[in-house]
Amino acid sequence: MESKPTINVQALFDWFAENGSLGMTAITSFVLAGALIVVWFFRMVRHRRAFPILGISVVLLLAVGFSLNHCIQKLRCRNLTSIRLLPGYVLVHRSGDDTYTGSISRPEGLSIKMDIGGMSGWWANPAEPAKHLWVFEQQIGSHKVYVGLRKFGYGDKEKLLCVTYPHGSVNFFAVVQTEQDIAEMLGMVLTYEPLDDPFY
Repeated sequence: MESKPTINVQALFDWFAENGSLGMTAITSFVLAGALIVVWFFRMVRHRRAFPILGISVVLLLAVGFSLNHCIQKLRCRNLTSIRLLPGYVLVHRSGDDTYTGSISRPEGLSIKMDIGGMSGWWANPAEPAKHLWVFEQQIGSHKVYVGLRKFGYGDKEKLLCVTYPHGSVNFFAVVQTEQDIAEMLGMVLTYEPLDDPFY
């Protein structure tokens, strides 16, 4: 007996979260298609208030679409709470246009930035060794992780340390100056546990 196809809601949420702009394009397309139908309907019945009502409807639907996209971005990245922070560090969530962003930092200390989602790419990538001073791949549990060090600025003191989980395109990066900076960053971001979802 063949099983009936089902809609994977989690995969749908993940798709919108990873493809912010594309997701909004899809929502906008549906809205405009609906708007054309509304215009056709009101023109058929010769309703004089068709266009004002249409304009208000489009604005409201777009507002709902942007709110939905923002909420899905937060849902997609909810597992950032799996990161075990060192004393004094605080995790701050933010949402960008195409990716999910945020930071892990402490006052007058290291500031680790996050860039998460399909549009963010891989900040550390063993397939591009020329972009790094050094880069390597490691397996942690069931997930791969890439760690790379890049040049930063014009001096030799500051470097950019990047940690990438290719599963979900989760990137952590920070300007590091000392071995302690490197140790603290790796000690936190390598405790991250990527979500297991069916869309990768």
